[in-house]
Amino acid sequence: MGAYFLRRLAIAAITVFGVAFVVFSAVRFLPGDTVDVLLQSAGYRDIETRHELEQALGIDRPLLVQFGSWVSDVVRGEFGQSLITQRSIGGDLGSALPVTLELGLLSVAFATVIGVPVGVLSAVKQHSMLDYVMRSTSIVFLSIPNFLLATIIIVFGSVWFNW
Repeated sequence: MGAYFLRRLAIAAITVFGVAFVVFSAVRFLPGDTVDVLLQSAGYRDIETRHELEQALGIDRPLLVQFGSWVSDVVRGEFGQSLITQRSIGGDLGSALPVTLELGLLSVAFATVIGVPVGVLSAVKQHSMLDYVMRSTSIVFLSIPNFLLATIIIVFGSVWFNW
């Protein structure tokens, strides 16, 4: 059992590392450049400023060196600074974490309070009209994309409850 767990853990680590590399590489090869955006917003156009900014951001280094540096920073918990607000990303994540955990726990509690009774009732009244209605309703709600459901909840919450 222990060997199986370790093997699965190793596969998960390799998968996370591979996905991180693919996403990191894809972002680097997308059209447009972070340096261009920063220089344009600041009103600079000269090549010297561009090279200084590329060197400061580490974009002038080879891709594998950049990725290795990024991985070592992430492992140490150093996520860098926001290019827009100039604040620490780790600090921003730390301030958002309690609210995120609260929302996640409330969501799990809400889903449990609704889902368990509906599931039990559906199992007890199997193949009845009530079972079909509950299963159909569940499928409809599971089919709504998360971003759409979140937008609907935000709009109705702000209009009805003045949140």
